Order: sequence, then structure tokens, then C-alpha cells
Amino acid sequence: MAQLPLRYFPNRVFVWDPKFTTKQESSYQLEKVQIEDHAQILGSSLLEVFLGAQKFDLAPPQYQSHRMRSFMKKVKLEDLVNTASRSHLACIDERCDRTGWTGHKQFYTRDWLQYTDYPPAGECQQRKLLSAQGLYTELRKKDRYTRGAERRILFIENPDPSYMLALAASVPVLQAAVLREFLERIVDYRVFVGVSMLPSGFSMEFQLPYYVLRHSRKIDSDPRGLRRSGDFAIPDTSSLSETNDQDHEFIYEAQISLLVSGIDEWFWTAYFCIDTSFGSDETAEAYHNSNTDAPIGGAR
Repeated sequence: MAQLPLRYFPNRVFVWDPKFTTKQESSYQLEKVQIEDHAQILGSSLLEVFLGAQKFDLAPPQYQSHRMRSFMKKVKLEDLVNTASRSHLACIDERCDRTGWTGHKQFYTRDWLQYTDYPPAGECQQRKLLSAQGLYTELRKKDRYTRGAERRILFIENPDPSYMLALAASVPVLQAAVLREFLERIVDYRVFVGVSMLPSGFSMEFQLPYYVLRHSRKIDSDPRGLRRSGDFAIPDTSSLSETNDQDHEFIYEAQISLLVSGIDEWFWTAYFCIDTSFGSDETAEAYHNSNTDAPIGGAR
């Protein structure tokens, strides 16, 4: 990412750190230490270790995790590992990018203007449609860098406790606090936009709650119990209406959530979660079958 002169940013917090423009290959191995491994070493509950993760040693928790804890306790790790599910609500896209200016065996910042106009498709491409069990199995693999999965995009529709537990178990310890806060905001239906520069990398996140109005004969409730819905009927006094006793207007809560967390501009993970229980056709299966990119709305 091109760095503008500092006069445009009096506060240096808003300047992209140049260290992210160089490949930090020595740090990639840290991705192998995941929360489930850390919990086993500590002899503690996976969920409690994940919920206790903080960005900094002395950072106080911003929010209480009571609702998050109750939500994720609905599923145990043993059930996730041993129980196969027929529903495939997650799509994973992995690949690597060999572009960039090189010198002395180091990678330097790209020509971003040309890169964004003509982005490369990437190499070592792998795309899969996954259940919660399949997502857990895939993310627990420790060969991400060696098999060329530097850039990872995860799309999950209606993330329930099973999918959240799969993410929590497999997240690298250094990124656990960022993912915990991301999932908490999904559960709590909370708006958020933020960028964090961490000792172990960076994170960029937005949470956008919104309302959906649908015209149908019956209401579709959220099976997770996270989002509310209700009748938004407007009285129709017209005697000519044939559907007055059958069709209704229903309003639904929904949320779009995106987190990009990584070590540098080459090695990162994007988590993209949406609610579809109101009848959306933006499903993981649809994006997977069309070979399109969910976070940017189906572009290739």
C-alpha cells in the first residue's frame, strides 16, 4: 500500500506501517500455535482460553462475554469433531500471490495502482464448501504456508455455535483476541468499524447491523436465536386485495461482518459472515458453485 506524506496524517495512527509491506516469513510459523493447542498446554477449557484472550497483556476487557459464552456452550468440541453435518454453510478460498518487487530475497510493497487495476488470480488455488466439522478439520491443518495458502478467505452464513467453535479452536494464539471481539460483536448485534496495529500484525474490521423488509406468507425465524423478526403489516383496507389475509410484511434484523487479520500484505485471513435466515440467496453454496468471491458481492 502506497504511503502518503505524513502531512496528510498528523496522527501517525492512520499511517500504514511500512513493516507490513515486507514479507515476515519468520513470523508465519507462529500461525501453527492455535488456541486448542494452547488450551491443552494450559490444561484449561478451550472456550475459556479463547474468551480470555487479550490484545495486550494489560488490556482490560471491553465487554462482558456472558452472552458469547452461553451461545458457544451449546456445542462441545467432541460433538464438533465426531458429528458430521449435512449442512454446508462455509466456503473457504485459499491461494498465494507471487507478485511484488524483490531484492536481496525480500518482498517489497507492490505497485498498488497497477495491482488493484489488474489483480492476479493467485497460485495454488483451493476452494471448498464445508460443514462446521469440515471447517474445523481444514483450519486445524498446520501446513498452511507450505501448501501456498497465504491468502485465506472464509465465508460463513448464519454462523452458529458449531462454526464459531471451529474458528475459535483453530485461530492462532496471536490473533485470538481479534477474532474473539469479532465474534462477540456478531452475537451482540453491535455496529463497529476499526483498524488495529498489533505487535503480531494488523486487523481491519467492520460490523454493519441492518434491517430487512420481506413480503411473504409466513415469517422465517433465526434458528440461532440471535436476530429478532416480527410482523410489519400495514392495514390494507382495499376490498380488491386478494392476498390481504395471506401475505404480510415482515421485518428482520441482520448483520454483515468482515474481519481481515494478518501478519503482512501477503499472509492474512479474511472472515466474512452474513445473516441469511430472512431468505437471502447469498449462500455459501451459491458462491462456491459460481466460483465467485463472496466478500465483494460475487465478483470474480
